[in-house]
Amino acid sequence: MAAARTLRVAALGLNVASAIRFSNKKAEAKAEGPIIHGDLNINVTSIFMNGDASSINEMETSVQEDGSVDEVQAASCSGVPGFVFDAVRGVANQLLGSQLPGFDPQDFSLRGIEQEIDLTSWCSLGVDLNTSLHMTGYGNSKVSTLECASAKCVESGGLFGCRKSEFEFATRISTPELLHLYGIAVGDFSLCGITVGENRETTIGAKTRDPGVSATLAVEFTWSFPPQAKIVGIREVSGDLGSLENFECGFSALPDFIGSRLEAMCEKIGEWLVEKTGEHVLPLVKAILERLLGAVVPMEEYA
Repeated sequence: MAAARTLRVAALGLNVASAIRFSNKKAEAKAEGPIIHGDLNINVTSIFMNGDASSINEMETSVQEDGSVDEVQAASCSGVPGFVFDAVRGVANQLLGSQLPGFDPQDFSLRGIEQEIDLTSWCSLGVDLNTSLHMTGYGNSKVSTLECASAKCVESGGLFGCRKSEFEFATRISTPELLHLYGIAVGDFSLCGITVGENRETTIGAKTRDPGVSATLAVEFTWSFPPQAKIVGIREVSGDLGSLENFECGFSALPDFIGSRLEAMCEKIGEWLVEKTGEHVLPLVKAILERLLGAVVPMEEYA
């Protein structure tokens, strides 16, 4: 194992070294061009390390007359080494896989589902539900999308004009399974302001396909031998409901008039349940992702 790790690290160093030689030749060829005074837009070579120097892309920097660098910014995300994508995805999935299954399934309660359904201009049907719910289907969630959203140089210098880059990856975490939410609702019902049912119990639930959590992972990449990377930011964490389907409401135990109106509202109640459930799950996933902060990305395992 140690020998294999050493070989992988050496291979990364060779990839960087070959890119440097290619970079120096390219810089020498460009040095014969015209000299422009004042602010200069100079193309500084960065590496796309997949073992092929022809895959090198370019970065841009602004240099003043006195030679100081006031801004260094990657021209595009195409400069991200290919194995960095695999390494960041692998580290995130390893953490999710070790944490999320322990929280699936979950049982919890939601209270105060209040709804007024207008029947006429002077009469409405009132609903006040408390629910006990069972949720399952998210334990196998993993990174389904990982795309570079931005790139910049955070420390100038080195052989390429940039010693450290920061790459932001737009990440989506989703489950391959249906998220299933079901349970019991106990509620009070009123008609035209008059109570017509108290503590009536019924079943309720919903399923959603491809719900997910989106986040931006910031990775600091050091152009060294071998290259190094660590996760330095977890930003803009948000959730989405996916595609809602298979709403389940069991209001048939209520009087026909009330039950039929509530069945017509089943989809809206189901949407509300899934939305509130998302608010319950999102902090959990966010807390797990925040454990990635400061994590060193073992790139030699993915090169």
